[in-house]
Amino acid sequence: MTCPVAAGFDPLDAGYLADPFPVLAGWREQTPVFHAPSIERWVVTRYADIDRILTDPHTFSAVEAQRPV
Repeated sequence: MTCPVAAGFDPLDAGYLADPFPVLAGWREQTPVFHAPSIERWVVTRYADIDRILTDPHTFSAVEAQRPV
């Protein structure tokens, strides 16, 4: 299994910032968790996965979230 990478994903793009939902919906169907090299972060797109991450600090750390993009 390879690491899913979205080389073209740019969450700082003006179009994405204006309406992120179409972009995220496409990724959510194909690859709900992927790495975005443009921001050096993992992106999680499904609500259930995000909820688990935010409510399980023993498994998931927020240390990297404090680092500037």
